[in-house]
Amino acid sequence: MKLRRVAAWVCLGAVLFLGAGNGYGFDQGQLKQLLTSNECPGCDLSGASLSGANLSRSNLAGANLSGAYLSDANLAGANCSKANLSGAYLNSAYLANADLTDANLADAKMFLVILVGAKLSGAVITGARLSAALYIDGQRCAEGSVGECTR
Repeated sequence: MKLRRVAAWVCLGAVLFLGAGNGYGFDQGQLKQLLTSNECPGCDLSGASLSGANLSRSNLAGANLSGAYLSDANLAGANCSKANLSGAYLNSAYLANADLTDANLADAKMFLVILVGAKLSGAVITGARLSAALYIDGQRCAEGSVGECTR
């Protein structure tokens, strides 16, 4: 009886662990669509690994990129308006002239990100780590900048 209970818990744990996948629900088809066409408005790419990807001038309006790995990605001129980038890893990403209007960047990791000329009107940056980021005005954010670019 005790052995059955242990086996049941092990099976349940395996199902929960394996069924959870990467912990996010991004669609591989949508990821492929983005990488081949640079178009994926409204897509669910939460937790996707896009580090180093060339996504310049891509259309990601309204996309869910929460927890996505975008370090060293090129998003110059990308349309990320109303996108959810909360908790995303954007360290050293290039977002010059990107449209981040009404985007959610809460708790994003943005160390050394380049935001020169980006549109941040209505964007939520609460808790975003902006240390050493090159901000929209071309000025460097101070070390320890969180939720705002301090100088």
